[in-house]
Order: sequence, then C-alpha cells, then structure tokens
Amino acid sequence: MLNLFEGKEVFRDPTFINASYIKTLVEQFEEDGEIVNHGVARSLQAHLDTVVRFEKLEAAKRIVKHIKRFNGYLAIIKKMG
Repeated sequence: MLNLFEGKEVFRDPTFINASYIKTLVEQFEEDGEIVNHGVARSLQAHLDTVVRFEKLEAAKRIVKHIKRFNGYLAIIKKMG
C-alpha cells in the first residue's frame, strides 16, 4: 500500500521495509536535496550497510542494536538542523 510521507509516496508494508529499502530512501532524500550534506548521507548509508549484513545473517539482536544507533544518529542530525 502506498502512503504519503511528507508529500512523497512511500511503501508502508512492514514486510517490505528493510535496511535496503531505507538506503533507497536516503539516496532519494539526498537527490531531492532533503539531505544536503553528503557526509551525513554517507554515514547513514554506512549504518544501514551494517544492518543489511545482519539481516542476511538473520541476527535479530544485532539488527535491533544497529537500528537503535541509526535512530540515535538521526535524532542528532535532526537537532543539528
């Protein structure tokens, strides 16, 4: 199912959303100018690369640990503007 997220259509099927999908969103946000700092985009991608690796290993505890770190990094970025 498609929903709007801040004016953009995105897939909201929880079985579809994984780290690879979020990486695609980060790329789109950078291309659209919503992430203007390439270093920030690259850092987000690096966090997600780690999550992708653990998804392939089906290492749930490690996935959760790294997604929490990713979310924490997003919160820092948001505060910085």
